[in-house]
Amino acid sequence: MDPDNFDALNNAGYAFQKMGEYGKALKYYDKALVVFPDSIVVLTNKGAVLIDLEEYDEALECLDSALELEEQNFKAWYYKGMIARKLKNLKEAMVYFDKSLEINPDFDPAKKSKERYFIF
Repeated sequence: MDPDNFDALNNAGYAFQKMGEYGKALKYYDKALVVFPDSIVVLTNKGAVLIDLEEYDEALECLDSALELEEQNFKAWYYKGMIARKLKNLKEAMVYFDKSLEINPDFDPAKKSKERYFIF
């Protein structure tokens, strides 16, 4: 694989992420970020992988970097909500899920997370 082919690196990272091969996904996302350090998609996806690996501080760094580049990144807000939920910060999680839905009212993962964790 061409080490400068951003699309190939990003796609490989995404494929490994979907297969649950998180270590390999991180490897390719990191290589993609060398080629294009301000990739909102890669920063967001890398944040999601780090959540799965329970590396919450590093995940927040990736997600915050993505949000600095694009504040309307509803997926990054959603993933921040997932981190807050995993850390038992439920009020904070609700704020992030609401922000995600404010940007994209049809984003099902945020809707389902609110229903699953906050409707009693």
